[in-house]
Amino acid sequence: MRGASSFLEKLNIFGDPGQVTIQPTTAKVSGTVVVDLVKWMVMGTPHDTNLWAYGDGGRIYKATTGGSGTWTVE
Repeated sequence: MRGASSFLEKLNIFGDPGQVTIQPTTAKVSGTVVVDLVKWMVMGTPHDTNLWAYGDGGRIYKATTGGSGTWTVE
């Protein structure tokens, strides 16, 4: 059926082959620390609980995941 996949927005069809679930909503983290276009992100586990990001300007950013969501330039 042509265009049938257009209704799959925000659905997780890969998590569990036996069911379809809804993806979590995105949340905006306000601030002006990140000035690059982020090209790559990775979780720091098992070494830490931070989120690390690499911007197109060559900067490395760290986001703390302890509830505050603070971004810093490393």
